[in-house]
Amino acid sequence: MASSSPKKAGHARSRTLEFDKVVGARLRAYRKELGLSQPKFAIKLAISPQQLQKYETGVNKLSFGRAIEVADLLGISLAELGGLGEMPRSTNGKPVRMSKRPTN
Repeated sequence: MASSSPKKAGHARSRTLEFDKVVGARLRAYRKELGLSQPKFAIKLAISPQQLQKYETGVNKLSFGRAIEVADLLGISLAELGGLGEMPRSTNGKPVRMSKRPTN
């Protein structure tokens, strides 16, 4: 009977935790670049500042739906939030917000 290796399962878990930290760090960086405080951004998400802090430190994972909401509020794509792209910059170095997506 084959069994999965605990070492492999632990490695996958550590990659997941690392990804949560990357997403959280990027959430925080984009929020700060836009000049939004934790309390103000938490209000926009209808969550507590403590919950936002947990997302930003990678303690708690963003659900897919919450990640979409966060990315939309920050004006970035999910890829950017996940570290797979960069936010475009204007000539003064400030982030450029993406236009709202069309609602069909």
